[in-house]
Amino acid sequence: MAPRDDSDDRQAILARRAIFVTTALAALGCSSQGGQGTPTSTVATSTSTVIATAQTTATSTSSGSASVATSSPSSTPDAAGRLASWEKARAAAPPLDVAASLPAREKPELEQVKSEMTRIYDALGKVWQAAPVHCSPKDPKCSAAWQQAATALGDLKDDMRGPLCGWRLGLGAVERTIAHHGFAGTLISALEAELAAAAEKHGAKADWETMRSGAVKPTPCLKCAPPELGAVTEHRYGGAPLMVPFADGKVTLDGADAALDALVKRMGETKEAVFEVRGHADPAESGDKKSLAKKRAEAVRDALVKKGADKSRLLVVVYADDLPIGSLASDEGRAKNRRVDFEAIAKK
Repeated sequence: MAPRDDSDDRQAILARRAIFVTTALAALGCSSQGGQGTPTSTVATSTSTVIATAQTTATSTSSGSASVATSSPSSTPDAAGRLASWEKARAAAPPLDVAASLPAREKPELEQVKSEMTRIYDALGKVWQAAPVHCSPKDPKCSAAWQQAATALGDLKDDMRGPLCGWRLGLGAVERTIAHHGFAGTLISALEAELAAAAEKHGAKADWETMRSGAVKPTPCLKCAPPELGAVTEHRYGGAPLMVPFADGKVTLDGADAALDALVKRMGETKEAVFEVRGHADPAESGDKKSLAKKRAEAVRDALVKKGADKSRLLVVVYADDLPIGSLASDEGRAKNRRVDFEAIAKK
């Protein structure tokens, strides 16, 4: 009988240990890749669509042909094809431009989000284009490249953790951050799926899983006070911003009771603040965007008053189509732009 090679056993043990640590942290209220404020529901809404698109184009050649990366990883490096697939995937990102007509107090933070996300996309693009799917993690000539990919993806996930103690940003910056973290997360998932399929094809699935496990960075458990002012989110420690959605071209509320009740409750918890009721429109909607956004904000304000909110603490603010947060390339993205959202600000 041939001598037993126990390297796979060791790798499996390490992988199980990483899973155990992650599970234990989750039980303590922590996460290996997200804080208390990580908006996982927001990320999940478009994951399948973006991953499907990214995987379909991940091994596109310079001639334009494509194959599904997770079922047929390329056997040789294809720089032109990987660059083309990255550019196609990246093109579906939410907007980052900062409109000149936005309030001055919001511009610095939005510019900061733009700069930070540009850095993250640039880093992810480099990993995407250099993904060593053409060779095995066990190959001495490729193992370093595989390890670099695992480390880089782990670092990017760490960069995009949600806040542990609530958002310390204005609402526009919070919405843009969440939208882009969600989108970048789907691209990372697509690339990890492609790398896992390539590793399995090369008979080195356990090697890749060991590299990935080693790149996981646990989040510390902290006790802290949430911010009183700023973006009104699903809960005090973060989560996705509270908002009321609208149908294309419409100003009537439909199924908004949960969001309105949550806002009334937050007003009761935050006595020393007024609340902006911010109306938005999608750039693709027809008609006067400013009028449309204003009517939406007024409709929400009036509905809040009917639920007992103090009208003197509700300030209608009109953004028109100056602050889109969803990709203009899809119906799902454009729907996110048709909204009314809320921000608590200090009384003047």
